[in-house]
Amino acid sequence: MTAAARAVARHPLIRRLKALGFDPADFVVFGSGPLLAYGIRRNIQDLDVVARGAAWTRAVESGTPALGAITGDPCVQFWNGRIQFFRSWLTPDWDVDRLIDEGETVAGVRFAALSEVLAYKRLLARPKDLADLDAMAS
Repeated sequence: MTAAARAVARHPLIRRLKALGFDPADFVVFGSGPLLAYGIRRNIQDLDVVARGAAWTRAVESGTPALGAITGDPCVQFWNGRIQFFRSWLTPDWDVDRLIDEGETVAGVRFAALSEVLAYKRLLARPKDLADLDAMAS
């Protein structure tokens, strides 16, 4: 395991995500989480997870129901909302199966492709997204 992967594996939110025991073939970390995995950010404050199949079912059974802040779509929260599971991502343009299947595995967790994160950050263009876009361009 590389030094970068070890740093990802040690991150408290990644450790908590892995501790849920969901099959990593059924979810992908999206939002800003991939920036940690790709070494663009050193820290993140929350994890947005897109899930399907058994991972989504288990999340619904064991987490706290909530609504996503951006779309209002149903989601499931863990650890006071610091980890949120969604079964779709913002618009139908993001195919859940493709996102998961094409994710890159780092430290045993799949992360959305950087190209997908770039598109997401451009779409929202919030101040934090613009800062991330600048960091990705560096």
